Amino acid sequence: MLNQLFDSKAITSAIMPSDVHRWDLWSKPSEIEDRTRLLASAIKEKNYSISPFTVKTHRGKKTYQASCIEDVLTIRILDRYIRRIYKVKQADRSSIIRQTRIMLEDSGDYTIMRLDIAKCYESMNFESIAEKLRQNMILAPNCLKLLYSILNHCKSIGVSGLPRGLAISPTLAELYLEILDKKLSRCRGVIYTSRYVDDVLLIVDSDSKSDINFTIKNELQNLGLLPNTNPNKTYIGPTQSTDFTYLGYHFRVHHAKEMNEVKLTISNEKISKIKTKIVKCLIVIRTRFNRHSNWLQCNAIGGQQWQANATLKSLKLLQFSKS
Repeated sequence: MLNQLFDSKAITSAIMPSDVHRWDLWSKPSEIEDRTRLLASAIKEKNYSISPFTVKTHRGKKTYQASCIEDVLTIRILDRYIRRIYKVKQADRSSIIRQTRIMLEDSGDYTIMRLDIAKCYESMNFESIAEKLRQNMILAPNCLKLLYSILNHCKSIGVSGLPRGLAISPTLAELYLEILDKKLSRCRGVIYTSRYVDDVLLIVDSDSKSDINFTIKNELQNLGLLPNTNPNKTYIGPTQSTDFTYLGYHFRVHHAKEMNEVKLTISNEKISKIKTKIVKCLIVIRTRFNRHSNWLQCNAIGGQQWQANATLKSLKLLQFSKS
């Protein structure tokens, strides 16, 4: 059985460079050994129980984060153990895009189906996932105790489904949707299927699309999930003339006798998000710069100061324009 300890060795491998700065763990390498030993003792004293989460809002949805370094590390270590034991691996976005492009080059008469799971994390049954892991009797008692501590705290603060923001949530979501992946891949008429978190894509025989669409809705319902009805999140169309977006990319197919021509570009939505991030970064940089020196008189900027301001204004305008 995999070693499932929360000792100094596990803690050292779980600590990220950003943790050292954020939680002020140590100031020099000579302190690492003593500090990790103290962390291991603190985790043991907490008896694998979780402290109240820090709650924030991101894009209109509540996110939850561990409020102390001990919880950050124990959740991260637990996540690693579950991933290794159950061989959980999230699909690679780039690989899915490449595979989808290759499949669309086939000139055969097929149908492409793209769907999104509505409120995916919020709709998953956290308790059923934890119970499944308990019944498997593979996770060590300390890991189960920590998992149920997270579950019970989520219940106490009214979290619906899996808590967004915790390191363990994507892993539990993959375990929860594993049965959906298997059912869809075995469905008659399915030629290709992929899923990235809550975005599902299938290429199917055109004659089977109605039956497969029914199967998808039925399997989602069995899991307590529903498809997103937003027209921007769903698409069904022939592969020979398809025109849709998926995972931030826009696919457009022109039919050819031997091999379809597939045009792949970054979607407008993704371009807008990238521009927004650039603008926000420049604003943060300029704000921090102004705190320590005069933006207008700094010699380090010199003659390039007007370029920085012009770039910032241009990016703000580009953010709201169509590419």
